Amino acid sequence: MLVTYDAKIEKILNDDKLLMRTVDVQFAKMIRKREQDLKSFNNFWDYLQYGLGKPHSLEDSKGKKDEGYYGISLTDNYRLIVKPKCKTNDSESLKECEEVIIIGVKDYHGKNEKWLMP
Repeated sequence: MLVTYDAKIEKILNDDKLLMRTVDVQFAKMIRKREQDLKSFNNFWDYLQYGLGKPHSLEDSKGKKDEGYYGISLTDNYRLIVKPKCKTNDSESLKECEEVIIIGVKDYHGKNEKWLMP
């Protein structure tokens, strides 16, 4: 699967030294690991079915779907936020989805959501 980056974080994720200055070394390693996990699958549906990093669709604090975004565990609280590049979020579309965009790293637990990147 092709992994691309949101424009806000593209510079950071294309430069390992800058990534390690932005987040600590452990986060940088986990981000790279999840990125490699994603790349090793043919499509996003297969990745979801395999379950590396416990991928799950996101919901905002009001319980509404955060349309099309998924969280992938990096640590207990922080998630890699990704968006599959496909028409819809149904299983057929996800089976054809061969590209995912990394949006950032976020702790969305509790009242105060905290972005680590961007």
